[in-house]
Amino acid sequence: MSDQSKFSLLAATRHIGWGGVAKLRLILEKLPCAEVTLHGDEHSTAITKEFLGSHHKFSDHPPQRLDVALVINDPAAANSIADLNVPVVYVDSLPYVHRTDTDIPALAKVAYYCAQKYPAELLPLTSPLLRKWHDIKWIDPIVPVPRSRRGGRGIVVNVGGLYTYNVSGVQSDLLCAQDGHRY
Repeated sequence: MSDQSKFSLLAATRHIGWGGVAKLRLILEKLPCAEVTLHGDEHSTAITKEFLGSHHKFSDHPPQRLDVALVINDPAAANSIADLNVPVVYVDSLPYVHRTDTDIPALAKVAYYCAQKYPAELLPLTSPLLRKWHDIKWIDPIVPVPRSRRGGRGIVVNVGGLYTYNVSGVQSDLLCAQDGHRY
């Protein structure tokens, strides 16, 4: 691998269960030339490093100039990184749940807005901004490549629900389990 193929990448993900971190892991596996710096406070970067384990190395000291940022499901991080004049690739795995402008990054700030495909005819986009925006890059679900198949062409099953996304006043089952409470 030559130095010319290397690039600096600032990575950020919103900690909503393990979904964002898992997507980050799968994307980083496809980017072996990326010199990755994690964005966030000490606690969130430690959680991300622990989940990703020894499969990935991270730079503790970002370069003066970052080539690109990869942000997963964290609109506030995407906006703040874009304000640093770093091109942002935003990955949205839940485009159908957004209802307000704050649920998505400022579209004029991101270089690419990648939304995970889903059955749009069953769950139409609810965000007025996303419904009007035509530059969305619709991407296939970011899931591990199956090691073996037992028949059929395959299916993706979302077993979400460990965390309720953007519902104020509702505590997640995952957080309750961490606190030792059961409702």
